[in-house]
Amino acid sequence: MATAIRQSGDEPKARTRVVAVSGGIGSGKTTVCRIMLGLGATLFNADEVAKYLMEHDDALRAALKTAFGDEAYGPDGKLNRIYLASRVFSSEANRQRINAIVHPHVAAAFHDAVRRARESGAPLLVHESALITEVDHRDEFDAIVIVESPRDIRLQRVARRDSTASNAVAARADLQPSAEAYRAVADYIIVNDGSLDDLTQRVTDVVQAILDTEISGTGLNDAGHAGAQDGGV
Repeated sequence: MATAIRQSGDEPKARTRVVAVSGGIGSGKTTVCRIMLGLGATLFNADEVAKYLMEHDDALRAALKTAFGDEAYGPDGKLNRIYLASRVFSSEANRQRINAIVHPHVAAAFHDAVRRARESGAPLLVHESALITEVDHRDEFDAIVIVESPRDIRLQRVARRDSTASNAVAARADLQPSAEAYRAVADYIIVNDGSLDDLTQRVTDVVQAILDTEISGTGLNDAGHAGAQDGGV
């Protein structure tokens, strides 16, 4: 059974560890983050923050309309997700365009979340994102955790979850970074192809290993690339 995360050593408040969790579509990164949340971590979900900002940030709304047309928003003013997805997932150029527009706004929100977590003395802040291999500021994270799962399992999960045709899911997956690209930035790798109990134990072990690792003041793990750890569901 998983237990709450503990601070390493006897110091009253170690600096907040900032950890990125990423992986391909359907890999189970959200499940991993929920387990971490249950262990006492604070969660920053980059995709959910992006969705919120695209609905409520006036400057971002204007930029999206300029890039993708007024159809990006419906008559009710809400984001037209179906239309935007059809544009974004239809080409690499459109995917890069929307990322360039949205990511700076999400980054600003993330920096604010880090500040608040450190002010509150939170032991761990988890940044969940599908595109961590494209983040330029590697030194903002004490560790990067990559969640892996076999491609066929990932596609089945997403097709069931989103009621989407498997070929449409495959097209979205093909636009994401490759398994090799994810592995190249990983400090820890959790393979999600077994039971939830196994996954919970592996996540607990990885979280405790992160908290027990000495870190520098810059946010980067002093140990550098700590090595991949496979396991879990």
